[in-house]
Amino acid sequence: MEKINGKEIAEKIYSRIGSENGGLKLAVIMAGADKATESFVAQKKKAALKTGVDFELLNFPADTTTKELSEVVKRASDNPEITAIVTQLPFPPQVDKREVLSAISRQKDADSLNGGDLPAPAVGTVIEILSHLNKDISSINLSVIGYGELVGKPVYDYFSGRAKSATLSRRGSDLSSDLKDADAVVSGAGKFGLITPDMLKDGAIVIDFGYGMDENGNMGGDFNPEESDKNIVYTPTPGGTGPILVAKLFENIVSIGK
Repeated sequence: MEKINGKEIAEKIYSRIGSENGGLKLAVIMAGADKATESFVAQKKKAALKTGVDFELLNFPADTTTKELSEVVKRASDNPEITAIVTQLPFPPQVDKREVLSAISRQKDADSLNGGDLPAPAVGTVIEILSHLNKDISSINLSVIGYGELVGKPVYDYFSGRAKSATLSRRGSDLSSDLKDADAVVSGAGKFGLITPDMLKDGAIVIDFGYGMDENGNMGGDFNPEESDKNIVYTPTPGGTGPILVAKLFENIVSIGK
């Protein structure tokens, strides 16, 4: 099996973006935080420094209401000094996610969560990886696991009609059956070790956005790269899709600012 070097691909994206993007500003809006969320925000802040984009974190307590968050998003949307907005998901359970996301200006929607005009960063990440592997999208049978807001939904919706075929697996699906003919698998389920090599055909590509913990507290992705004789190419966790995802987000921000 062969690992895909996400950091290497991300650096190519940053070279396109450049480091002089003064005048652009990203506002990240977050309510409540755990270690994983704080890590994702830290990665965005680091990328902002790398690309010369101003960064502002608007962090609210875990008991923040839907109304309060929606008003903050609306103010950021109306603020001419803010180029792009990211709402750091997940929100606390009492918050109506759809109501808050609908307050994002489509022109500032860097994650494309409210129907923005740019491809969602997860879509861009899949495109970058397939291009890196010299794969033609129209010739690929693509399987998507999960239909979440940030990964599964935008990826499945985008590639349906563009890939040779696109199938969707939800909770409770028989993955051994769903994945056996897939040329590429995109997973955002967030379940440690959900996919094993025996479910895949020889030559398959696994683009893994999921992350979770095993019983010993070790972090890993949806794909378990256990020993196998199959020729499988995959993104490791960490160091796979994560760096590319952040780079594609900032490519969107720079596109918005043009």
